[in-house]
Amino acid sequence: MAAKKRKAEEPGIPEWVLTYGDLMSLLLCFFILLAAFSELKKPREFQKVLDAIKEAFGAEGGDSMIISLESMPSSPLSDTAGMLKIEKKVSKSDTNDTSTVGTDQTTSTLFNGRKWTIGKPMPFAPSEYELDEGNKEVIRELIAPRIRGSDKMFLILGHAWGPDDRLEGMEFMELSYNRAMEVRRFLIEECEVEKNKLSLWIAGDTQPLDTGAQTVGGMTNRRVEVFMTDVAVSELRPDAAGTGRSR
Repeated sequence: MAAKKRKAEEPGIPEWVLTYGDLMSLLLCFFILLAAFSELKKPREFQKVLDAIKEAFGAEGGDSMIISLESMPSSPLSDTAGMLKIEKKVSKSDTNDTSTVGTDQTTSTLFNGRKWTIGKPMPFAPSEYELDEGNKEVIRELIAPRIRGSDKMFLILGHAWGPDDRLEGMEFMELSYNRAMEVRRFLIEECEVEKNKLSLWIAGDTQPLDTGAQTVGGMTNRRVEVFMTDVAVSELRPDAAGTGRSR
């Protein structure tokens, strides 16, 4: 029996040529994109492209942003190696920096709790800050004994009010400060009250009792008040007695 003749292969394109062509097409698209990105003129649009690519590939991590053209020495956003420059925004969760620790890591606020009026408000004559005998008597009999027998902090609050309080040329804050300082000085020097228990505050004309008072009633707005707080001296001054010990 005669051997069968081998069927001749039909002419056509080899399979490797198709693969090679696909690779060349991909490389061409890649270089076209590189060329387009190297002449970037619209960073916002490019940012949208990056976000879309990031979302498509499921990339994770911190946000990125394009460096603005104004911050670059030249308009193309590329370095000498042709790499795109992308600046990473560091979020609070990404930083490893630790906070600076001070010498005292705790603070206290005197107005952070309740307060009670001690004695009664002490009125002052217009533009005056010296204590008259009536105010001295209130301090000696009603205020000083409460302070000496307590371990709490006390607040001295000075007030001023009305055009008559400006006759001597002092501002409301300055006058209310002088009034509060006179009460503090009298408590310390004349009534032997510990100065560490006293805190001085000024209100100026911001806390009047009667905003419509122009004559006799206005006298109540030119006043000094003393309050007892619920803050212990030891909370603000661990060594109030001056022994040299710390908390």
